[in-house]
Amino acid sequence: MAENGHSTLIYMEQGGAKQTVASGGVIDVAAAGGLKVAGVSVDPANTTVANVLASTATGKKVIADSHTVTSLEAIATTLTIATGITTVATAIAQVVTAGYVVATSDAVVSVSSGNLTVANGSTFTLVAGQIINWFAFGV
Repeated sequence: MAENGHSTLIYMEQGGAKQTVASGGVIDVAAAGGLKVAGVSVDPANTTVANVLASTATGKKVIADSHTVTSLEAIATTLTIATGITTVATAIAQVVTAGYVVATSDAVVSVSSGNLTVANGSTFTLVAGQIINWFAFGV
């Protein structure tokens, strides 16, 4: 289902500064196409996150991992994940409950130094056992 007033699952923001893949959308790069992360070509035969998302020669990093929400984090309504990147410029978080992606449009997601913080929003609530899949970009 499309979101935020868009009629497609993959859409470009006004002005072209950001492209979004909504829940259910897929980007499929054709055999002759290519994909780069932080300017580094991704080898299509190399499908593991650990191998694809590695530090680049210029010192920029992309790191991905998963975090399981604990009962204490759910009670506290916030969790902080140490990303392993000294300075996180931006991050992406996806929440999965019982194998389904949870709508997180109003979750409070922020970055500070090397940490990614996810907190309750007006309709989103952290629940023990949820999986937070995340990507952090920085140096």
